[in-house]
Amino acid sequence: MDLGRFSTPSGEVSFLDKDDISGPGRENYVKRTGDKSVDYALFKISQFSSSTEPSERIKFTKELEELSLQLGSRNLSSLIHVLHKLTEDTIEVKTELATQLPLLFRVVIKEFNMYSETIDNLLPILDKLLDDKNQEVIRAACEATVSIANFLTNEDCATWLLTMILRILHDEEEDTKLKALGTLKELISNISPDFCECFVAKEAMLLSSETIVKVRKSVAECIPKLTKRVSSQEGIEKLMKVFDELTKDNMWGVRKACVENISEMFEGLNEVLQEKYVLPFYETLLNDKSNSVRQSGLMQIGPCIHNCKVKVPDFLINLYIEMSRNTSNKGEIQYHVAYYFPGVLQRLGKSSWNTLSPVYNNIIDESDAKTKKCLISSIHEIGKILELDLATNELVPIYERILSESIMSKQLVLPVLSKFLGIIHQEARQNFLKYIKSMYKITVSWRIRLMVAEQLEDFAELFDTNTVITELYPVASALADDKIAKIREKSALGLGKIINILISCGSSSEILQQFHNLSQQSSTIYKKQVFALACQSLSTNPIFPSVLGNEFRALCDDKSPNLRICCAKAVKKARENNRNENYWTSLFDKFSLDYDADVRYEVTGKYDIKRGIHKLRPNSQKASELMLPMVRALFPDDDLQEVITFSLSEKCEFDMIKKSITPSMNGLVHEVVLNSVQKSKMLIDF
Repeated sequence: MDLGRFSTPSGEVSFLDKDDISGPGRENYVKRTGDKSVDYALFKISQFSSSTEPSERIKFTKELEELSLQLGSRNLSSLIHVLHKLTEDTIEVKTELATQLPLLFRVVIKEFNMYSETIDNLLPILDKLLDDKNQEVIRAACEATVSIANFLTNEDCATWLLTMILRILHDEEEDTKLKALGTLKELISNISPDFCECFVAKEAMLLSSETIVKVRKSVAECIPKLTKRVSSQEGIEKLMKVFDELTKDNMWGVRKACVENISEMFEGLNEVLQEKYVLPFYETLLNDKSNSVRQSGLMQIGPCIHNCKVKVPDFLINLYIEMSRNTSNKGEIQYHVAYYFPGVLQRLGKSSWNTLSPVYNNIIDESDAKTKKCLISSIHEIGKILELDLATNELVPIYERILSESIMSKQLVLPVLSKFLGIIHQEARQNFLKYIKSMYKITVSWRIRLMVAEQLEDFAELFDTNTVITELYPVASALADDKIAKIREKSALGLGKIINILISCGSSSEILQQFHNLSQQSSTIYKKQVFALACQSLSTNPIFPSVLGNEFRALCDDKSPNLRICCAKAVKKARENNRNENYWTSLFDKFSLDYDADVRYEVTGKYDIKRGIHKLRPNSQKASELMLPMVRALFPDDDLQEVITFSLSEKCEFDMIKKSITPSMNGLVHEVVLNSVQKSKMLIDF
């Protein structure tokens, strides 16, 4: 390989590989380390140092994460002085730098395990960006601060990040102060309770008397979060006093911010404090003179009831029921009622069903499709709260009525049918078989057939064996022959579940023979795929190898990669369920060495090549492994157009190659042709 040789101004000799770059220029290059990845990264740094184009510097900044990975932990210091230089660049570059900083923190802390070095070298860069005069840079730096907090300990968040934010919190610029306050609100969960009380709570109290409305509004959003972190009684009392003043603020926007966040206060405070402070605050805001404040208060009623730790006041329950009959702004209000209905019912208990059932009926009868779907999607959770008898008596008539209506109504309730059947009596489930048998025949909407196919596995577990054979098998068999591929794929899993039940109980040999026929050579590729996919549900059965093992193994040798992928999925599932018999082990080994990379991926869980070695990180372990010719030869890829030559004089290498395998269309052949082997676009010469 040719090397370019250049002299730096200091007279030192520097080398760079031409293969790694487009060719060296005439600038001040750093000395070659011998590691191609590091040399390339250092070259990019030297190029950046001399670049006068802002677009090039922005591009360089966007690649900081990849650049740090290329440099590695030992050479990261080469990047630090460049980062400091970036903090003095244009607004666009500084903004991009702030965006990339959390990624750098992740690499250095998680990948390189250099926590203390991160504190010493990267936090000062964040500090510089927070001190910038441009609002766009400050915004990006504040967002970065919130992300970086996830990589630091609570103590360091308070020591470093909190200190930085508190400093800019008292900036003369209103926008800077607002951004700092918003960041402070997001950092509360990453700061210890003591620091929250000593610093954050005190700052919130001071800023609550600010003349700027937006600042008071931000404080109103901050205090409910603080109540979940501050633990001392004295601290809570002070916060409640400040919040009380904000709920009476002369600006409706501040009061609106109070009520929009009051549910967090319900969540954070105990019974005594809720009854003493929070409930009176909430009642006052619900009766506010501003319509916007009242509407926002109504939108919080669901989570407030759910998080209420004292006896829920009657006025809240009555208001919630009234909201379900709301005629003005119906969609938004009713959707809120539907969304929080399970939470409200759970808080009040199943004894409150007589009180809350009008809410359920109002939503089902009068709401739009979106709201109705929201409520129906949680019907199984409602059934769990009501328990078996009450759920069967109260919910079955409603569900059956909706299933009997239009195609649109069926699409609303069908996705949760199997979950709903699981929370009602066995006798009541039998009534729903007629709906299942009618819906799989609907031709005007393939989505309804798909919904039935997706739940066949669950249906099979909900009914007795005789019902599964006589009622559900015809449904699964018909859907497995559907013209829509997605329906066939989903129904195949249900069909496999049914066949598994039949094998376990040793019944219905006629159905088992029909299933056998799907794998015959005369069958279409679609039927073979159904058989292979169904085997995913069967592979966990210990008697599978003796009953269907020969048919399945024959499909594993099929020339179609898609069919082998389906088989590989079944093998992987068997291995996950600790089926380690010789039958499954041999198939696993076979697919691990399959010619097709996607087939190998299904059993190994990782791609051994990513569309060309050049796309792997240069200094990664996998790239190093693939650089070995004897390993590279096993994984042909269209992106690799080269000739790899093996030296027969090196006996060790040759022996490794001789033990390798050459691919063929229907599997792998354990032999090596000693002349040459043409694989894809890669020629391997011996």
